[in-house]
Parts: sequence; C-alpha cells; structure tokens
Amino acid sequence: MDQRSKCFEKPKKIYAVRGPKTRKILLENNIDCPEVYGDPALLLPRVYNPKIKKCYKYGIIPHYVDADNPFLEKIENRKDVLIIDILNENPFNTVDEILSCENIISSSLHGIIVADAYNIPSLWIEFSDKVIGSGFKFYDYFESVKKNVSSSFRIDAKTEFIELIENINSEKIDIDLDKLIKSCPFDIKYLNY
Repeated sequence: MDQRSKCFEKPKKIYAVRGPKTRKILLENNIDCPEVYGDPALLLPRVYNPKIKKCYKYGIIPHYVDADNPFLEKIENRKDVLIIDILNENPFNTVDEILSCENIISSSLHGIIVADAYNIPSLWIEFSDKVIGSGFKFYDYFESVKKNVSSSFRIDAKTEFIELIENINSEKIDIDLDKLIKSCPFDIKYLNY
C-alpha cells in the first residue's frame, strides 16, 4: 500500500495495520480501522530467540529486486560483511543470519523490521527506484515505531562503505506490541506476553 492506493474491495474487518499512514488511507476510503499498529515480524523475539554468536560486523540485506546491484560486488569479499539473501527457503535461517550481525544495512523493509525487533542497529538504504511505493511502507513503519528516520541512504556509483557505517541508526523502537497481540482475532498460545 502507498499514498496512491485505493482499496478495490472493502475488507470485512481490519484488526491492525503496519502504521498510521496506512490507517489514514483506509479511513479516507471510509474503511473502519482501529488505531493498532505493528508489523507481525516485530513479535519474532517472543517466539524465536536462539543464541546466535555475532560473527559479522555488518549484514547487508538487498531487497530481491536489488540483488544484482554492482555495489554488492564492491563489498562481497569483506570479511566483516555478510550479504543476506531474503529469498532463503527457511525464514528462520534468515533471522539467524541477521542475528549473527552487529549492524544491519537493508533495502528490504523486513530486514529493518527484524533488526529492530532484536535491537540491532540498522540503516535503510536504496540501491535504485525498483522497490515500489516511493518509501511509503518504510515511512509508515518508522512512524508506527516512533523511529526518527527522515529518508533512506541512497547508494550510487561513488558510495563508499564507510558512508553507510557512519549513518547506521541505533535508535530503539517504541511500540506497544501487547496491543498488537490483543488485536489478533484468534488465540495465540505461544507468544511470551
């Protein structure tokens, strides 16, 4: 969903949305939407909390549309960097790879969300304009967790890796996840809350 989105069919009921921007669009389209925010991936630490050793200083998570970006070739041989493929068949392997990194640099929203869920400093980057939505889903998410991010860090041919390091954000998120859990329309037995 982005700021130009229109709902084609009215949902029967909405229990929660990623953030305030999505809610605003729904309300403008006369669709009831509670003020309950949060991406379900933020709940991961309540169900999956393995002990993973930090082996890499930086994890780079390109959105799948950015997987062939030339910048990745510039850094792929660095011993302190792990390039994480989000199209891994087992999402828990992806989470383990994220947990093995001290910092996450990502053009994938869920790379940022999982990093935030586990309190790993992160940086939102853009390799290109290929990720649809003009950053709407990122801004929606950042607003929902009260994270002060005004724009992405744009990668170009002149970008040096040190520039990314200097812009990593260690700000912690602020969101009431219990409110998100309580909005769930079915019984959740295994969440620690």
